[in-house]
Amino acid sequence: MTRPEAIADETTNAISLTRVRLLSVSAAWNFAGYLIPLLVGLVTVPILVHGLGNERFGLLSLAWVLIGSFSIIDLGLGRTLTQFVAAALGRGDVDAIAPLVWSSLLLMLFFGTFAGTVMAVFAPGLVHDWLRIPASLQRESQDSIYLLAIGFPVVLVTAGLRGVLEAQQRFGLSNLVRIPLGIVTFGGPVLVLPFTSSLRAIVLVLIVGRIVAAGAYLLLCLRVTPGLARRAGPRLSQMAPLLRMGAWISISNFVYPVLSYADRFVISAVISVAAVTYYAVPYDVTARMLVISGAIAAVLFPAFAMSFLHDPSRANALLVRGTRYLFLMLLPVTVSVITFASDGLRIWLGAVFAHHSTVVLQLLAVGVFFNGLASVPFGFIQGIGRADISAKLHFLELPIYVVALWWLIGQAGINGAAIAFTVRCFADMAILFILSLRWVQSRSALVLRMGLAMVASIALFAGATIPDTLITRGLFLVVMLCSFAILSWFYILSPDERKFAFRALRPSRVTPLT
Repeated sequence: MTRPEAIADETTNAISLTRVRLLSVSAAWNFAGYLIPLLVGLVTVPILVHGLGNERFGLLSLAWVLIGSFSIIDLGLGRTLTQFVAAALGRGDVDAIAPLVWSSLLLMLFFGTFAGTVMAVFAPGLVHDWLRIPASLQRESQDSIYLLAIGFPVVLVTAGLRGVLEAQQRFGLSNLVRIPLGIVTFGGPVLVLPFTSSLRAIVLVLIVGRIVAAGAYLLLCLRVTPGLARRAGPRLSQMAPLLRMGAWISISNFVYPVLSYADRFVISAVISVAAVTYYAVPYDVTARMLVISGAIAAVLFPAFAMSFLHDPSRANALLVRGTRYLFLMLLPVTVSVITFASDGLRIWLGAVFAHHSTVVLQLLAVGVFFNGLASVPFGFIQGIGRADISAKLHFLELPIYVVALWWLIGQAGINGAAIAFTVRCFADMAILFILSLRWVQSRSALVLRMGLAMVASIALFAGATIPDTLITRGLFLVVMLCSFAILSWFYILSPDERKFAFRALRPSRVTPLT
């Protein structure tokens, strides 16, 4: 049983782990973890396309997708483990952490091995019957799938170990492994090219990189996680709660990708495959904005879990501040995308593409803005242990969205698909915030602020579509962003936040903002 003194020490530690300054640094590390591999990919992908050829590169892209989606099949255990460890730290129960970690990792290893075995069994059918792979590449592709199957449990365990670090706000340590791993994902195949273009060798490099990363994460976890090295061993009693919450999270993990990509399949069915291109490219462009919300939401999730039990008011403050900061970062980007959507598409892809996709890009940018804001209440609800709420919401959204999507595409083409996406994202955000109000103090004040912010945002987005020349669009954007900066400084940020921001360049003298 944990001593009262130890509980007091851990509660104090939990408070320090949810201070704004630490969360800001963690978010910066997370942003770097997303951005650096992305930039490496921009450089290396053309080299790989040229060196491998279209067919082998297509197979490599499928391998990347499989590796990236492995964590979806962990039954939500990775995110559940992060929530459980953070909650244990929040209530000062450090003795519970080691059994939680080892129990979860054992489950992830089991599910990873099972899924890898299934993948290996179906590999011949996948290569010879389901995918249109040239005969000359079939043996090579089948061997690559076998290698991916071997790496399946490693990838799942790696995600779990990273979650243990993130539960303790060790995002700096986590990204010191994650960034090199991302570089290896895109840069490793380039290093192989001078010696061979074999897909086997490239996939082997990817898997070895993940094995090394798993070892690095394990060493870091053993070093910084309380009691993990001394009290090793899973407990059967810990597995049922992990699986229960993980099951709800896994529902969201499965449904959310369907919600995100159903529009492309419906466009193909109702209009044509060619129309998908005019929709998918703007979607992929605007989806890059979610790097910002993803970096912040990943930091807030364990902070919610840690603070809610011992200090609900702190969790409430993090919800409000997280939403406010994300709003301040996303709105200027969204307005800029809407303002220069036509010019950007015309320069990048030509006048024909701009004609078809400008309105789509503008609508999707608004939808992604709402989607990014929704990540805060989504993380709050899951962070406090109510993953069932978000899972039920996404499950109910799916049939309504598909029906609306089909009807709107029939009425307005790909613009209708963008309208459906944007309306769904707005509704999802609004419902998640409303559901969060159950645990929020000063509800009326939050509702009023959010309502005014949404009305002002929608008006601003609509105004950004009015200027009809490049000069007027540039002037509009400058005036709007300057006005937004002034209003944000004096009316959105609190005096403590203004002081914190003003003195951020002199960190040694910053007064902690809690």
